[in-house]
Amino acid sequence: MANKETPEEAMSDKQERPYMVATTNVQQAWPIAHIDAYREIAPELVRLHDSLSAGSGTSMFPVALQQQVMLVLDRINDLTQQRWAEYVKAGAAHPLEAESLRDMGVPEHITYDSANGVPFLNWMTYLDGPVPNWREIEVNIKEDVSGQTFQFVPPFRPVHVNSLPGGTHRLPINDPVHAATIAVYEVIDSSLTNLLRASTTVSPRDNWVRMQITATLYRTIAQARLKELSMDDYKDWVVTIPETIPIFNAPAQIARLGANAVVIQILALRTIAGFVQDSMDRADKEPINVDQAAKVDQVIGEMTNYRDRMKARADNLNALVVSDSPIDPKRYDVMVVSRPFPRGTPFIALIPRGSSAKKVKKLRAPSSVLTG
Repeated sequence: MANKETPEEAMSDKQERPYMVATTNVQQAWPIAHIDAYREIAPELVRLHDSLSAGSGTSMFPVALQQQVMLVLDRINDLTQQRWAEYVKAGAAHPLEAESLRDMGVPEHITYDSANGVPFLNWMTYLDGPVPNWREIEVNIKEDVSGQTFQFVPPFRPVHVNSLPGGTHRLPINDPVHAATIAVYEVIDSSLTNLLRASTTVSPRDNWVRMQITATLYRTIAQARLKELSMDDYKDWVVTIPETIPIFNAPAQIARLGANAVVIQILALRTIAGFVQDSMDRADKEPINVDQAAKVDQVIGEMTNYRDRMKARADNLNALVVSDSPIDPKRYDVMVVSRPFPRGTPFIALIPRGSSAKKVKKLRAPSSVLTG
């Protein structure tokens, strides 16, 4: 069933959402089991403490009993923090990850996944990172006479980096032009996939409306994200980005303007929004396009040609990064992670070919750049 959230909400990086981390080994599970046990005991002690009042004690004076209960609660809190420190030490693969876990603090809930046989740590908080659950968005279109909603899948699907199969190697994408190329490719590929899927069920007239919706949604999402960035920065900081970026050699221009991976992705959205709109304008003015179907075909053709060009560039750049590494690519599947969760810059994941195909499939975005 499709999610009812808007594309702007789906692409937002500032939302209240659940964040879950699996504990996958004994060294992690041991301190977490203690924390869970403390959590079960503490509420009973709190209720006992609060129920005590003058004249209610029998074997001890109420105040003295309250003090004893509070000492036990303090001890439980100290042990909880101690166990959490043990978990961070056992579970963090990198000092930055350890620092992040300490900042998050003890999880609010601990649940057990019987299907996978592992406990999960759960927080409900505001995170500066993409939404972990990524589903289709239903866009209702007033002008659509087909009665069908537009199944819109935004680009840049988040990938849980901790869920990558064991033995996966990560090769960072350090070149901004490379990052911009895969961003532009992912946006054009995602939009084209949405429109081609729609073309099998709706008329050319209604698909034309979906093209307009695609350009509008990308532009709206990009503007909202840019506004968030300016509010996040210094007071009165002005985003100095041109209104349009020409589609010719767009990755290089985006790379020059983009200060980080998020800005590069925002600019890719804006660039493809303009490209789709320009393609529609050209098709609308073409004298030989005597009907709506011809106009749709022309736009789809331009989008397909550009998508193929960007894919070829992305594949070449990916291959260069892989070839520069000491790892033999023949034993791995190559997957580009353009939006790591909970945060991070894009990287190439070399996934062992012996890994579960089902598990790898779950990780893949609908428009991931895949080679190999």
